[in-house]
Amino acid sequence: KKKSSSLSGGEGQIVALLRALILTPEVLLLDEPTSGLDPETTQQFESIILQWIKTSEPAPAFVWITHDRSQAQRLADKIMTFPTGQLSDNFKP
Repeated sequence: KKKSSSLSGGEGQIVALLRALILTPEVLLLDEPTSGLDPETTQQFESIILQWIKTSEPAPAFVWITHDRSQAQRLADKIMTFPTGQLSDNFKP
């Protein structure tokens, strides 16, 4: 066991995600959730989200705000962009 105050930033973000998922949300809103994380922790975070989607009934939805286009393409089935400050039509990755 570790005290939450002794967790690294990445560990803290994983714990925060797991706490949110325990509540079995129908929709999860994530604003740059992996910014500042190392690649290994980012992969772990993404894997947790994908597992949550795969195993939840009914299938949950999530909104993931990111500047990382490749991450959006890995995770999303629909992507919307704001190229001129207005929401664009969605497209599939």
